[in-house]
Amino acid sequence: MKAVKTIAMLLASLLVLATGLMSQEIAPGTIIPVQLAKPIDVANAKPGQQVVGRTMQGVALPSGISIPQGARVYGSVITAQKAAVQSNSELTFVFDRVVLNGRQYKLTTNLRAMAAPEEVFDAELPATGPDEGSPESAWTTVQIGNDETVYRGGGAVVQDGSNVAVGYATSSGVSAAVKQEPGSRCRGNIPGAAPQQSFWLFSSDACGLYGFDELKLSHAGRTVPEGQITLVSQKDVRLPPGTALLLRVD
Repeated sequence: MKAVKTIAMLLASLLVLATGLMSQEIAPGTIIPVQLAKPIDVANAKPGQQVVGRTMQGVALPSGISIPQGARVYGSVITAQKAAVQSNSELTFVFDRVVLNGRQYKLTTNLRAMAAPEEVFDAELPATGPDEGSPESAWTTVQIGNDETVYRGGGAVVQDGSNVAVGYATSSGVSAAVKQEPGSRCRGNIPGAAPQQSFWLFSSDACGLYGFDELKLSHAGRTVPEGQITLVSQKDVRLPPGTALLLRVD
């Protein structure tokens, strides 16, 4: 009986250690591209309601391990306020857990960029329009944000209007160094983070909201309350399934 208890305690200790190590391995500044699996709608959302997304590109970590494409990322609604005559609609939520190999690991993330499903659709098409005669690997597409051109066959990602390579295409997205445009509120690369990050369909300097004309990002989660993302609108806030987010680990 004592041996069984000892083994159980050892396994519990290993689990705690593995969780702690995983938290340390996902370095601050790591970008995680996520797409919503279910809508978030203040019309029926309640505090504590679960929000669900999945990673759209593998995320390499400095340790050599990675968060795989398709990993589930979970969070919850903090507040959901409908629009009224004299007040805006407001939605606050967090993404604070990622599931790897059946285990949940806690994270604190902020929002770097978010795009409507229509923006995602456009970024997945050839820049010259649908081309049914060419394989996808031969397409040239344009990223969401600062119009970086991607040669999908595994070639370079080129900054619009120049021949400067800012990254390279992968089978599921784009890897590039994080850029900060002058005057942008989004940071560049952070010491300790991987030099190349997973941007999926976003440009390497993408920052803010794309395709959500009536939405305003009032809190990205970088400052107190850390991790809480707040969106406001004169109309009821609704994020449809397929909404794309660039989350960044704090």
